[in-house]
Amino acid sequence: MNPRIMFWRLPEFKELLTYLEQRNFVSKDFANRFALLRDARNRSAHSAATDISKDDFQKVFDIAKEFLSALQKAKTAGYSPSPDTSEDEPNNGS
Repeated sequence: MNPRIMFWRLPEFKELLTYLEQRNFVSKDFANRFALLRDARNRSAHSAATDISKDDFQKVFDIAKEFLSALQKAKTAGYSPSPDTSEDEPNNGS
């Protein structure tokens, strides 16, 4: 995967969020709340640290903790993303 690709736009990431929601590893509104995490990352990278209130920072931290916990639950449950055939195809020039 190209590191410059915004992973949250990939179909595999959306598939992962759907999996996490269907198994109640995250709340049903998690995709919307994940957008807050992305927004906070962007604000912290591109603006002053004072742009994020302590309450908002706590919300973002809680979202991140929920996501990490859900990923661990998915791993334990045996989650595996759909195979990506583009990387499995032989390289015809090498």
